[in-house]
Amino acid sequence: MHSMRDQKFYLHSPDTAPTDLIKTCSDFPPVSPYRRFPFSDIPKTTQDLYQSSIFRTQYLVESPSGDSFIVIWCMAGGKMEKETSRLMCDTKGFMVFNQDHGKKLCSYTQDIGDLCIFLGKNESFCVSATKYPGLNPNSVYFEGSETGFGFYELSSNTVHDLTHLAPFSAFYLWLAPLE
Repeated sequence: MHSMRDQKFYLHSPDTAPTDLIKTCSDFPPVSPYRRFPFSDIPKTTQDLYQSSIFRTQYLVESPSGDSFIVIWCMAGGKMEKETSRLMCDTKGFMVFNQDHGKKLCSYTQDIGDLCIFLGKNESFCVSATKYPGLNPNSVYFEGSETGFGFYELSSNTVHDLTHLAPFSAFYLWLAPLE
């Protein structure tokens, strides 16, 4: 992820890795492993979601204002699609943690306000819903060849499928708007 706030690239690791800069060639900007702070304030129902999920993927995303979030995508076991012979997974939910650099904690949140987070096979990103009519604020949009396209409303913990079957490709990507 490229941080506009810090003016450098970060490599995301699910662990709390050291934050030493990685030497780069030429004039490439600095690269650093991203330091994730410890999780805090996790409700019991959210802990249950995490523990009952067979597949979990972590993402790092930065808002337009420079806030950083750790997002965990929780998926259930798959079923074989007859039409395509692909293993499909059900999205159970998302856990969003706001990185508080002052307290050095990741605080669980169900309220990201007007923001929409986009996750997929490419770089994750975040936009303001009011700038893009038709987007549902306070939501996480997702895509994957094993999950299809959809969005998750954080306030109601509701998954909305945008497709019934994922298009047959592992290379569909959300494209971040150019500003």
